[in-house]
Amino acid sequence: MKAGEYRLEIDGNKAVVQKGRQVVAESEGRWEERSGKSVYDSLLLGENGQVREVRFAGQTRVFVFSE
Repeated sequence: MKAGEYRLEIDGNKAVVQKGRQVVAESEGRWEERSGKSVYDSLLLGENGQVREVRFAGQTRVFVFSE
């Protein structure tokens, strides 16, 4: 995706990325617990720049995208 402002909605195990009202990506995933809380909202990227997981500030739960 090009740089810009996007909205991420996660409902159960389905994530939807929107730019404005247009859906630009959809993916399945799962929630996992981590041992410590995330300090920031952040994305963990894989080797090819693909988003692997989403971390939420103050939460131990992360959303891990299916491969």
